[in-house]
Amino acid sequence: MAVTLIALLSAIFAGRALWMEEYFRRYRGHYGSLKGALGKTRVQISNPNVDAQKAKDKNEYYVRVAQRQFDICLLGGAIGVTAWSALYSASGNAGFRLSGLSLGFLFLGVFILIAGPVCARAEEMFFSYSVRESAVYTGFSAVIFSLCSMAWDLTGKDWGILAALVAASLAANDLNEDWTHIKRLKRNLPKRGCQCSCCPH
Repeated sequence: MAVTLIALLSAIFAGRALWMEEYFRRYRGHYGSLKGALGKTRVQISNPNVDAQKAKDKNEYYVRVAQRQFDICLLGGAIGVTAWSALYSASGNAGFRLSGLSLGFLFLGVFILIAGPVCARAEEMFFSYSVRESAVYTGFSAVIFSLCSMAWDLTGKDWGILAALVAASLAANDLNEDWTHIKRLKRNLPKRGCQCSCCPH
């Protein structure tokens, strides 16, 4: 079970990393430089063909979404810190049945939920958006994986197999979303000289 959960969470992290790598690689291929990558807004990348007024409206919407993500992450992180602290304090007691892996997943999820949005405060920028979005999904995924690991610790195969299926489904959905993000990048930010059907010409 431990190996399965670690492999699935690693796949989630890899998918998010590939999304960011695709952005920087495609940006360099299209514009010839990475210098301005961090300065491109989400509107410029995700909605490159809208007029000025729609771009302004989209930008305001994206800023509101970013602020909600920030609040959600900090709230989830604060709750997670409280839960982790209580479980860690109890871990020395006789009869404590949760594994170090379960606590480790929980700590990792809490750390990502708090650190990601705090480090990516530029609400309008595309790179900050990708960091925040990744922090939300990977952070909460790690927390859910912690719960799956706890189910295995406490019940063994009774609920552990169901927990493993939940974890696999979560990883599959996240990887599918990563692929959707990558396809959107290919559509909106084609490589220089690209002639594939998915890119505008």
